[in-house]
Amino acid sequence: MAVVDEQVVAFILAYQKKPLIGHIVTLDVHPDFRRQSIGYHLMERAEERLRQHGAARIILEVAVQNETAQRFYEKRGYLRQKLLRRYYQDRSDAYLMEKILA
Repeated sequence: MAVVDEQVVAFILAYQKKPLIGHIVTLDVHPDFRRQSIGYHLMERAEERLRQHGAARIILEVAVQNETAQRFYEKRGYLRQKLLRRYYQDRSDAYLMEKILA
């Protein structure tokens, strides 16, 4: 979680899905605080914590139409693995992305 002036401006939710697989459920940064490396630092922490708990890879889902998020994750080493049709409640599609940890 990132806090500025006692207000939460960003958070990440991640967990150990299986013994060797971490899962990033969501990363949210308030629009006024984007492009300040907050998301980058939250991802760093989450990835390191998952690595410490034995994850060899991390998966996440990202909306097909969210190209900004896709580029963000790709810069962090995540690769698209497959299309998840009607993944979201509104029946929109997502990509499953994965990063292999060193």
